[in-house]
Amino acid sequence: MPHSEAHESHAMARVSSMVGFFRTRRGFALPTVLIASIVMLAILVTGLVSGVAASTALRTQGYQRLADLASESGAEMARACLNSHYQRVTWTTSKPLTPATNCNGDVVGGQSAYVVDANGIRTTFQVPPPETAAGVYTIVTNGTLERVRSSNGQTWRAQKSVARMKVATPLLVSLDGGYDHSVGLAANQSTIYAWGNNIYGQIGDGTTTNVDKPTAVIDRSELDGSYIKQVIGGGYHTMVLTENGNVYAWGLNAQCQIGVGDTVNRLKPTLVATAGTPMAGKRIVSIGAGRFHSLAVDDQGVAYAWGDNSAGQLGDGSYTNRCNPIAVAVSGTPMAGKNIDIIKSNSNSLTTIALDKTEGRAYTWGDNWAGKLGIGTTAVGNVTTPRAVVIAGTPMAGLGLEDVESETSATFFLSTTNRIFVVGTNRDGQWGNPAAPVEGAGSDTSVAVEVPTVGTPIAGKDIIQISGDGHHGVALDSDGIVYSWGWNYVGQVGVGSATIFECGATFNSCVRPLRAVVTAGTPMAGRKITSISTGDRWTYAVASDGTAYSWGHNNSGQLGIGPSGGIVSLPAQMIFPNAVLRY
Repeated sequence: MPHSEAHESHAMARVSSMVGFFRTRRGFALPTVLIASIVMLAILVTGLVSGVAASTALRTQGYQRLADLASESGAEMARACLNSHYQRVTWTTSKPLTPATNCNGDVVGGQSAYVVDANGIRTTFQVPPPETAAGVYTIVTNGTLERVRSSNGQTWRAQKSVARMKVATPLLVSLDGGYDHSVGLAANQSTIYAWGNNIYGQIGDGTTTNVDKPTAVIDRSELDGSYIKQVIGGGYHTMVLTENGNVYAWGLNAQCQIGVGDTVNRLKPTLVATAGTPMAGKRIVSIGAGRFHSLAVDDQGVAYAWGDNSAGQLGDGSYTNRCNPIAVAVSGTPMAGKNIDIIKSNSNSLTTIALDKTEGRAYTWGDNWAGKLGIGTTAVGNVTTPRAVVIAGTPMAGLGLEDVESETSATFFLSTTNRIFVVGTNRDGQWGNPAAPVEGAGSDTSVAVEVPTVGTPIAGKDIIQISGDGHHGVALDSDGIVYSWGWNYVGQVGVGSATIFECGATFNSCVRPLRAVVTAGTPMAGRKITSISTGDRWTYAVASDGTAYSWGHNNSGQLGIGPSGGIVSLPAQMIFPNAVLRY
């Protein structure tokens, strides 16, 4: 083999080995383009050193570019360390990141101190802790190329490089929770994040491995290419609606909730099969999900359902599970001819609720435990076709409804006049009324009662959204303040303690009347919240600047704040993987 080719072959082997070592020992992958650049430039410059005819200027440019690539490699390592440690800086000024260290800045035995070490060329980097401001990290990396004499191993010339990378966590527009997994939609409406329990593939990353931090799992290019309008969590499945009106689902499918004609679980987004069904060719504008069933509404206000029907929650007059979408049976019911805008359930519910915002009226069907359908009776256990929520003779008489929320054992209503109402049980303080019984006679209601606001922090406020799950309620006002009440066993009310017994000492922790979520001394202090949502026993809030917060149960890492486990009774900032803003 000619001398120059031998040098190139040796360089190729050495650099490839170094890159492989660099990737595997640090637990992250350098971008392919960076790897290719390092390899090819190392080969080129090695060839130049070995006598290939070239100008001094060309050699100098090659050396400088290798120094630049070393500094860029350091920036990528720092970014990867931030992502793998929940955006926490784990290295220090006295223990910076180098090719020889782990993310704590500790030297790892047997690990090379160089990115490239081949034929008289060595490159390395050093990364001090980044500067941080408003969630943006400025990573500054110092790269060095050394040219080493083969005779004595001494450096006889060096070139420096500095790389600056700005990275930030993504901004969010919405969050939602399943039974013990979470999903979020980025503000660009192109990326879906998911985390938590993944036993049935509900995360959507193609595995059944639990994920304890928010992870980008789906891009809109993997769907129909249009922007993503809505992402929601069912009990153990996830649903997505695109701007084109298509619905995708994945996760548990034992009760046909994916809507593809079978009961095989799906680990990645799967288009709901509508061919030959009433939903064929329809443009869907809203979706909902219960524990084991799925819901949709088209642009003509027609409602559809599929999946588990054990309590009549599909609304087709039967108790038969449906593996493909069916139209909710409205003929002869109060919902006939109504234009439905919103359809909902929740992650632990066998109840469905639909809202006609034009008329301000709600309709319910499915499980009527404790009267939570609001149809004026608890004598009927299940309802298989839509019934109208009773308005006459209740505090809601004469009022229009703006929003609805189906909580596990109660249903909440928000009127256009900023009043909150509830039907169902009060056994965990869901009515928010300190004077209402929590057991025995009068602790369940099948007609609406008002959640009292007089004398509470929400009195007189413009309430713009309600939510609820896991036996608690949440409200948001136009000033961006969050309020909560009800069951607080795992801190989901967000008032700093999970041991508040306002329902009585013999009951689980409960908060009533409603309180403002405590933000003083938390990362949510001073933030204007624009969206709220809940999972089963936890709460989310998204701020106007796109940052996100959560509190409550974290048994599967569903809060997105770090490793799973424990109870969080105050808002904590959710930690999303960073993205490069610019070099």
